[in-house]
Amino acid sequence: MKLQVLGSSSSGNCYILGNDNECIILEVGKNIGMLKLKQALKFNVSKVKGVYISHQHDDHSGMAKDCERIFPVYCNRSVIEAKGLQCATELKHGKKVMIGGFTILPFDADHDVPCFGFIVKHEEIGNLLFLTDSGSCEYEFKNLNHILIECNYSDEVLAKNIENGMNPVVAKRVLGTHLELHACRDVLLSQNLSNVYNIVLIHLSQNNSDEEKFREVLSRATGKPIQIAKPGLEIELKNKPY
Repeated sequence: MKLQVLGSSSSGNCYILGNDNECIILEVGKNIGMLKLKQALKFNVSKVKGVYISHQHDDHSGMAKDCERIFPVYCNRSVIEAKGLQCATELKHGKKVMIGGFTILPFDADHDVPCFGFIVKHEEIGNLLFLTDSGSCEYEFKNLNHILIECNYSDEVLAKNIENGMNPVVAKRVLGTHLELHACRDVLLSQNLSNVYNIVLIHLSQNNSDEEKFREVLSRATGKPIQIAKPGLEIELKNKPY
């Protein structure tokens, strides 16, 4: 099974997880574009079992209205209302959805609007944790094999930007609603990583992050290789290391 990254930033987030026969889409943010999405699917739109959206902000749900014309869409009530969706299925914290070979478990994330993270299970990959736009995470998940986790900013870079005139309102929002480098590290270390084969950092801030430092700090802390989600990244995911 393959992970494809179409976007992973405030410009737009979108991740495809699937094989030749079935897939799910995590996030359908603005600026991704339906053509780009269909091209990534090789125009086989019928294999999409569901689109799962974490929350209502446009960089995660900007294409929701277009998507529900073609795909089954799953999201929380605030996305349905904010985007005027007519056919979407409402997700609930802790209530699993089983579709195709996928089982998806939504759980509450810590953001300034209602937001979900997801545990995705499939026999080809085992268990995958997806967590974005969350200031913290106190859950300990069992039997993880792959992790896609936000590492949006570092306190060090943000402090320098504040000194250089960053809008304090924007800075305050970043501090309260996104996962900082060391908070990301703590979330990772609170999990049993013994059977985790891939850790992918998502949603890095363009101005408040340091890609190489993030990779170094988290690789050293976890003992695992760290990858950074960028458009065009593709990773083969398996339920065992080789």
